Amino acid sequence: MPKRLTITVLAVLMCAFAEAHATEPVSKEAEFKDRMDKLDPRNSQKDRLEALKWIIERSKESQAKAALPGLELYGKNEKDDGVRAEVVLAIGRIGLDQRPRMDCPMILLEALEDKSVFVRQNASALAGQFKRFPPKTVEYLLGLEKQGNPNTRSDAHQLLALAGGKDERVLRVLRTATKDKEFWVAHNARIFLFQVTNDLEDIVPYLIQYHANWFQTSPTAKQSTEEEQSEKTRRDILGLGIIVKLFGLGGKRPDEMAAAYVKLLKSDEVSLRRAMALYIGQFFASESSSESLWKFDKASGDRKKN
Repeated sequence: MPKRLTITVLAVLMCAFAEAHATEPVSKEAEFKDRMDKLDPRNSQKDRLEALKWIIERSKESQAKAALPGLELYGKNEKDDGVRAEVVLAIGRIGLDQRPRMDCPMILLEALEDKSVFVRQNASALAGQFKRFPPKTVEYLLGLEKQGNPNTRSDAHQLLALAGGKDERVLRVLRTATKDKEFWVAHNARIFLFQVTNDLEDIVPYLIQYHANWFQTSPTAKQSTEEEQSEKTRRDILGLGIIVKLFGLGGKRPDEMAAAYVKLLKSDEVSLRRAMALYIGQFFASESSSESLWKFDKASGDRKKN
């Protein structure tokens, strides 16, 4: 064969070989490995965040589950708060999106103690969606509950209700927390306790009393600081939520709710009788029961009494 022809044939074969390999699909395992490699702290924050976004978007894949040990290792060693928050998000989404759904990864519970509020928020929001938890979760959360941070205590209370159920230690902690000096800690503990006990005799008086206190506050009172105004808005939203909650309970458990209302009207505590009467009056004191004794100003969003 002439030398020139030999060279031509070899060139054609090499091009065909290169083209075949160029079009060969990359395996999912290889793609995940490539993204995991990009989480190396020596890479830029942008590259690490893009790799995590890619993994989160494929959280249902079996390869994502296989990546969990590596993600947990990165999460414990990552120094950047923003990247660490996304690692927690990735771990939580994988655990929730796999089928069957996984137990809550322990690192989500540990992340509740993270110094970054964004990491803690992601961990709390995701952990609260799981139905099953690893061994020793209750013991871990009982220790976490003793910390001074109100948000951390509330997070622990929520997860204790989910993971511990009617464990006497959990019930004791939640009942104690309903008397916490921090309003939102006490309120949340009351709600979490109800989720465990389903006890109307405990939750209904609380909801009715809150409604009365909220309803009687001045809806147009101006707050001196932005923080105080924000807190007032949260309390107003809670007041509306309580009305919706009471309506919902009345629809689901009408006989029990009627008995609870009658009991409040006969209570020895004047404040509870007044609160119950106010709640009833809000909807039935006017000529038309469809009218409310208060409404919202559409322009300002403020509550206004008629």
